[in-house]
Amino acid sequence: MSFEQLKNIIDFNKEQANLHPIDEDLENNLCPYCAWPLDTNSKGEKSCPVCGRVYK
Repeated sequence: MSFEQLKNIIDFNKEQANLHPIDEDLENNLCPYCAWPLDTNSKGEKSCPVCGRVYK
């Protein structure tokens, strides 16, 4: 993989992060990966019932 390809990937990821910030989803209680409503467990952590990711 060339330097130019890596730079393009990094630039693309930065653009995507600016278009749809993960923090905004978490504030709305949605999983940033699958947009499914998050559940809250007894420890106060939020988790996605679909993909299984846990957010603190």
